[in-house]
Amino acid sequence: MFDLISDNLYIREHKIKCLGETLVLNGQRALFRPATKTLLISDLHLGKEEVFNRAGLPLPSGVSQQNLQRLDGLINLYSPREIIVLGDLMHAAPTSQDIWPEEISDWLNKHSTITIRVVVGNHDRAIERLDSRIEWTANPLSAPPFIYTHEPVTFASKYIISGHLHPTYVLVTHTDRIRCPVFWFKKNNAILPAFGSFTGGYNIKPNKNDKVYMVNDDDVIALNF
Repeated sequence: MFDLISDNLYIREHKIKCLGETLVLNGQRALFRPATKTLLISDLHLGKEEVFNRAGLPLPSGVSQQNLQRLDGLINLYSPREIIVLGDLMHAAPTSQDIWPEEISDWLNKHSTITIRVVVGNHDRAIERLDSRIEWTANPLSAPPFIYTHEPVTFASKYIISGHLHPTYVLVTHTDRIRCPVFWFKKNNAILPAFGSFTGGYNIKPNKNDKVYMVNDDDVIALNF
């Protein structure tokens, strides 16, 4: 179902074949689909630092802006026609004190020719308060031969690309361990790593037939089981 095209172990992107189509896994935790010029990301959790700061838990300022700047780099690299966010664009409903909604509008001004779609995730709230140029859908997006969703679900005879889990994998030796975000390709669905910073992760336990690509220092590393 999916085959590795690029077999260099340490590169900043991996090209794989999935259902006969080339997909590009980028070390910035994004997937590019050349056939449709679609850039797929998931779980930005914009504004998370402001939510935590209001709760008295210090996170560095500017994290959301940095995530948008990372998106700028991917746009410059791939020139996508559309960007699809597989849910959780935001961490919580925006308040009048938050600056990140204005940062999104400024960012949209720079990329007015690109369609921005968001599959509504469980963290996305009060979406009407954000820039109206963002297209929201509460339903799965059909993009043959794939379906885009936020949470991993099952559709008969369909291949799902989703987010939500923030998948990570732990490599362990006798003296060390490393935990990193991963792209997780299974028989009927693929789960993208969280794009946003400070998003945490869920340690996966892949089956032997799964394909896992670890992201570390912007490189994409194909793991062997």
